[in-house]
Amino acid sequence: MSSRIGNSGGITRLLRRFVGTPMPTLGCEISTAGVTLARWNDGAAQLNATAWRPLAPGALDPTPLRENLAQPEQLRAALAGCLDSLGLGGARSGGKGENKGGGIDTALVIPDQAARLFMLDFDKLPRSTPEAIQLIRWKLKKSVPFDIDASAVSFTARRRPSGEAAGWQVISVVTPHTVIHQYEQLLESLGLTPSRVTLSSLAALALIPESDAGSTLLAKFSPPWFTTVIVQGGNLCLFRSGALGQTADPTTAEILEAIYPSFAYFQDNFGSTLERVYLCGLGEASSGVAEALANELHLNAQPLLSAADLPPASHWTSGNAERYAASLAGLVREQQFA
Repeated sequence: MSSRIGNSGGITRLLRRFVGTPMPTLGCEISTAGVTLARWNDGAAQLNATAWRPLAPGALDPTPLRENLAQPEQLRAALAGCLDSLGLGGARSGGKGENKGGGIDTALVIPDQAARLFMLDFDKLPRSTPEAIQLIRWKLKKSVPFDIDASAVSFTARRRPSGEAAGWQVISVVTPHTVIHQYEQLLESLGLTPSRVTLSSLAALALIPESDAGSTLLAKFSPPWFTTVIVQGGNLCLFRSGALGQTADPTTAEILEAIYPSFAYFQDNFGSTLERVYLCGLGEASSGVAEALANELHLNAQPLLSAADLPPASHWTSGNAERYAASLAGLVREQQFA
């Protein structure tokens, strides 16, 4: 697993493999609800084509504590169906985009819940990436409920701004190698080579306009998981994820109840209030949530991505298109600033 020390722009580039390689033009997101496959042109601003196949409840159980693919054959069938929809059913036989290993380079997006993200402080940080990883492993050894020495560790780091205590702020994502390998082997079984791996909400962050330099909250729903992320000036302040509601369409009240603690945390710990909110994957509840946030917290809330910005795909409706494709759209946006 590759690592990177960089500035705040490195947030969306965590948990990648082979950071130095060009961004693939094919991406796959695996979520508990389904499998999405998308392709785009090199340097493009948006996706060209997408395909999606649903999964039955229980087919995928994202966690860093055990195997995630509870029903691997169902996931394989869903991915195969997406490949057929995009005319890539013969991916195993090679073709344009094939790497030296024989598979088509693919960006892989996995659920937020398949890994753990930590925000750490260090007085000093080694310049050598392997040495920095060893220090991070030592720091996290008693904080993760799995073997840190058998885990992939990816991080981005920055010096604290002037006026603050000297040292480094580090954002690290960790997950057992066995968990990552399950997802990779699924793609490899159908002729794809996952050359980059990232978390769903980290990928979606790239859709937030660079002009939004202030404090911003991203509220992203990928049934049944709801993730809130807060960034300020490009720096990650909070990353929180948990199950939400009993259905794929939570109520406005349930969504607001999940957002309020993050709002309060930021206000209490950073001495300021949020400036804006981006909503992703909330479907018909999006407008009601935006209205409530405006009335109760005086926050401007808007969709992270419009369904009109996405190409049509089989099996999904316009109301939930961003739920399944925002992260892959974020990868496309990211390549423009890489």
